[in-house]
Amino acid sequence: MSKSRFVLVGVAVLTAVLAGASANAAPVAANGSFSYITPGPNIVDTGNIASTTKLLTLGENFLGFQVSVFVDPYLGQPNNFCGFPSGGCTSQHGPGFLGPGSPVLLSLTDFPVSKSLTAITEHVVAETDIGLGGVIEVDFDFTTVRTTQLSATTSFANGSLVLDFLGTLSFSSFNDYTVGQAASMRLDCIQPGLGSAVTCTGTIASPRLRTEPVPEPASLMLLGSALLGLGPLRRRIKGATALT
Repeated sequence: MSKSRFVLVGVAVLTAVLAGASANAAPVAANGSFSYITPGPNIVDTGNIASTTKLLTLGENFLGFQVSVFVDPYLGQPNNFCGFPSGGCTSQHGPGFLGPGSPVLLSLTDFPVSKSLTAITEHVVAETDIGLGGVIEVDFDFTTVRTTQLSATTSFANGSLVLDFLGTLSFSSFNDYTVGQAASMRLDCIQPGLGSAVTCTGTIASPRLRTEPVPEPASLMLLGSALLGLGPLRRRIKGATALT
């Protein structure tokens, strides 16, 4: 492609983006989820995932990690992060602009591994280059992290590690998305055997993914039965007290 033609294409893309931005002047609620891949090497401080693991480090990637797939629809509505039909996205959903290969930049790549809720300052940027030095982006700030799953790697079982982050959508180009909206990030890591590479996938969602454990129906039934049984027991105790 000649330089002049490249410039014309860049101008056309920029014009289309700006036109879309003016059409979406009022911010909309973000509704979407996208995953990104971490090429590694990803490591844990114990070498293999273990019950004593305290730190996860994602492999450095100066070009950023890359968006891989979308969940569309998300929470029953179109995923309005995705910009074109690809990677699970059925079609462009305004004001979405991301696609497979879009860079995802993390300010931190070292994360504590702990079941306790830990304060963290993690700034994440997902962006798309529109040419002529222009970039469209959406930013997230995550302030807490908790390890919600930890299974040690053994000679006969895969190890796994899941970290859940909570925060907010903190910035969007052209004021497209509602700033301050709740968001979450999840890191899923697997180690298929002792000494094997640790592979990790990140997922960002807004509104945030539910991370609290939900009681199973059987557990709820047992709890209900126990509460019902407290009534007759309390009456028997009260009657016995009255006779003494």
